Amino acid sequence: MKLMLINNHTKRVLYVTLLMMLMCPLSLFGQEQLITIGTLSFRSKADSLKKWQATAEYLTTALPGYMFKIVPMNYPELEAAVKKEQIHFILTNTGHYVMLEAEYGITRIVTLDKSVHGKSVNQFGGVIFTRADRTDINTLKDLKGKSVLAVSQKSLGGFLVSWETLYQVGIDPFKDFSRLSFNGMPHDDIVFKVKNKQVDVGMVRTSILESLAQNGRIQLSDFKILNQQQNAHFPFIHSTQLYPEWPLSKMKATSNDLAKKVALTLLNLSPNHQAAKTGHYTGWLVPMNYQPVHHILKTLHVRPYDQVLTFSLKDVILKYFYLIFGGIAIAFTAIFILLSKIHRINTILKNDINHRQQIETALRASEQKYRLLFNSGQDALFVYYITDSQPGTFIEVNKIACNRLGYSREELLSLTPWHINTHTHKINVTEIFKELHRKKWVLFETIHTSKHKTNIPVEINSHLFELNGKQAVLSIARDITTRKQVENTLKEYQNHLEDMVEYRTLELTVEKDKADTANHAKSEFLANMSHEIRTPLNAVIGFSELLSKMVTDKKHKNYLMSIQTAGKTLLTLINDILDLAKIEAGRLEIQLEAINPRFMFTELEQLFHLKMAEKGLLFKVDIDKNLASALILDENRLRQVLLNLISNAIKFTEKGEIKVSVCQYKQDHHTIDLKISVEDTGIGIPAKQQNHIFTSFQQMDGQSTRKYGGTGLGLTISKRLIEMMQGEITLTSQVGIGSVFEITLRSIEVHDMIPTPKEKDDFDIYTVSFEPATILLVDDIESNRELICENLSHVNLKVIEADDGYKGVLFAQTYHPDLILMDLKMPIMDGYEAIKQLKQHENTQNIPVFALTASVLGKTSASDQFDEFLSKPIQIPKLLRALSRYLKYTHHPILKQKTETIAVINTLSPSEREKLPELNEKLSQLIPKLKSFSGALDLDQVQEFAKNMRDLGHQYSISSVTHFGVHLYELAQNFESAKIRTLLKTFPDLINSLKTR
Repeated sequence: MKLMLINNHTKRVLYVTLLMMLMCPLSLFGQEQLITIGTLSFRSKADSLKKWQATAEYLTTALPGYMFKIVPMNYPELEAAVKKEQIHFILTNTGHYVMLEAEYGITRIVTLDKSVHGKSVNQFGGVIFTRADRTDINTLKDLKGKSVLAVSQKSLGGFLVSWETLYQVGIDPFKDFSRLSFNGMPHDDIVFKVKNKQVDVGMVRTSILESLAQNGRIQLSDFKILNQQQNAHFPFIHSTQLYPEWPLSKMKATSNDLAKKVALTLLNLSPNHQAAKTGHYTGWLVPMNYQPVHHILKTLHVRPYDQVLTFSLKDVILKYFYLIFGGIAIAFTAIFILLSKIHRINTILKNDINHRQQIETALRASEQKYRLLFNSGQDALFVYYITDSQPGTFIEVNKIACNRLGYSREELLSLTPWHINTHTHKINVTEIFKELHRKKWVLFETIHTSKHKTNIPVEINSHLFELNGKQAVLSIARDITTRKQVENTLKEYQNHLEDMVEYRTLELTVEKDKADTANHAKSEFLANMSHEIRTPLNAVIGFSELLSKMVTDKKHKNYLMSIQTAGKTLLTLINDILDLAKIEAGRLEIQLEAINPRFMFTELEQLFHLKMAEKGLLFKVDIDKNLASALILDENRLRQVLLNLISNAIKFTEKGEIKVSVCQYKQDHHTIDLKISVEDTGIGIPAKQQNHIFTSFQQMDGQSTRKYGGTGLGLTISKRLIEMMQGEITLTSQVGIGSVFEITLRSIEVHDMIPTPKEKDDFDIYTVSFEPATILLVDDIESNRELICENLSHVNLKVIEADDGYKGVLFAQTYHPDLILMDLKMPIMDGYEAIKQLKQHENTQNIPVFALTASVLGKTSASDQFDEFLSKPIQIPKLLRALSRYLKYTHHPILKQKTETIAVINTLSPSEREKLPELNEKLSQLIPKLKSFSGALDLDQVQEFAKNMRDLGHQYSISSVTHFGVHLYELAQNFESAKIRTLLKTFPDLINSLKTR
């Protein structure tokens, strides 16, 4: 169908609609021209300004030379502004627009496409509803005699469209209802008054009920929709016909050129633009048909058609009945008055007809102007009908389309979009048409093929609208050849950049491999150095401990104590370095388990209580009363950090207090944030040094290492451990006032089961006796073997020695020992290979094997075959404790003391035996002191008591007395209160054992 065959009215609508969307380049110079847009504001003008300001800014940016300004107004202000021509454009509701169009000749240029709950809506209607439980109201005719509530008598969507629907079925709202009332805005109040049974029936604008339901304020099932209409293209329930949404219109004085630019700019506005999001719309459409709204207002005699009067002979007779029968004179007078009124009405109607003729004349003139502009734009325009997602032939094209494609206008009007879109296989046509029907517009790229087979890349902006009761599409095709050339150039640059990135990534990979190799070498170096240093250190610490039990000379005893102190200090330093190395190498793992944090903090409080008392410091532990009873943490590593922080606080605080605070911040039912702070009143740390305090081997400037000690690694390790637990540690400090170290552990999991306190290990090496057993000791260092043999011989264990792994495997198969102690680094065959062979042999695979190593940087897969893993220097109590888990033993503290004492006494010379009563007397004098230990233990006094015992044992050469004093002293140093009380109970038995001879 060609355009010439379309009737005049349709042609006028089509040209007015299409031509306003043509974009022409703007070339304005000088100052920007201020363009005002009057906007209807129902409530707050500030809210209206906020809603439409982004649209004005969009127009200002898109149209150089103009500056657009939003002016919010109410109904009277808008009418006055239109009448006085104080604005250029007006954005108002549909009913108000129709009234202004009829009275002041304003012209719509685009129609608003709103976004309601994420749906594109360009029409609206009315909803007539009642409660779902009203069985007496089912149709519109049932409304007679009922009470009805609406927003306003002038509201188009809230009342007039429903009135017109009632009018069609013969119902007059002002006569047939028992009560018709108007509530005013908002529409929500009407819904709730119907729900609360304050009124029978309500009338509201479409989408109100769905909005309240979506917000959870009502249930749609609580209401019954009367005269409900079916429309597949409209997403909301409605009882009336649908009418177009708000139009943007130009004043009579506003130039058509400016109106065209504004219309095209708004039509090209993307729904993702900020202006659309702020204005709650998806875009703008070609102006829709508003004649149905005129029809409603005419039918209901509402402004601007409220002055139209109709008369019938019956009306005249009824109105003037008494005058006619009152007398001829009065009748003539009444007739004269009636004729005068009729004349006045005819004059009004004549003026209205003239006004309408003027509007139609203006529209025809405007149509001619737009037809001239239709063919002068920069983009090609195509118009065609669409049926079942299949396009028909073009019904209109412009000159740009003809020139670009090389066809005449007549040739193009015989083609369809498929003839010029020869590359449709490269785009999803089905999806494009779906989106077009859903959003009423779509933007995509394709390739047009000209008559001469030339490919032209284009960007298509298509809009769906209604024409002659059919669905039509306007497609604006923009040539993007230049843009594609730029994109291809950029793509070439991008490919080149990707090649460079790939090359650089390869270089970085090589550098990373080198760094990993260097790091591995460092780890191996630390492991070897650990072994080399720990091996002699094992002998130094071990034999010095053995000598301390034998040497009685006080001076020599002090020498040994110095050796032991230096050895333990060196061991601490090595452990710190290796801890740091394991963290850096990623070989230190966090072991998470369910713990009760209160147990740990209570233990810390008991542990440091006496140390605080020695320095006269006040120790406070403040635990959040809401602290969870079961948290998933690495208790050992967290305790290590807290021990370091509290020890530092004690070390650097001379007076005042130290406070440990624990609190939790709940995130949800399963996780919490835990904050632990250690606060002291010590010397403090200068601000310039606080950034370096967590750096390895760094100590505060001016800090006396001789006075305070330390290696500068404790805080570094603490920081790394906390970070491995997904936390952070911070410092706040002032010199002379004190420091606060705060640990924050985030997203700590709360466990359902409350862990019970761990049972205390009551194993005591001085009160147990192993049953006879054979131990195979495999170590290539003779001093290590000698040290272990000496200690194990005292606990009733026989030791077989081997100096390499090969001999160890051979001796194990030959002697079948009860347990094997295996060094890892040995000549001929190391411990890893030896354990493999032992586990593979049937006769030795069940023998427990302990790994003894001076290298503790990490374990290999073979390490899993060892039953225990003990690091050097070997601590004899730990070794014996581990042996007790695999070998049988019994508690015989008294018997052991007696046996050991008798054995020692039998070796004494006659002169030494003569001194035993003297020793017994001195020991008996210590018994009264035991009474002072019945209450709270004073560990200082316990240590003094232990020293006296040790010295007496050395003086009289009674090793059992010496061992008792040494063991008691060690327990006091480790704050083992329970074990101290147990050992002190055996003191009288020790004295009795001395009386056996």
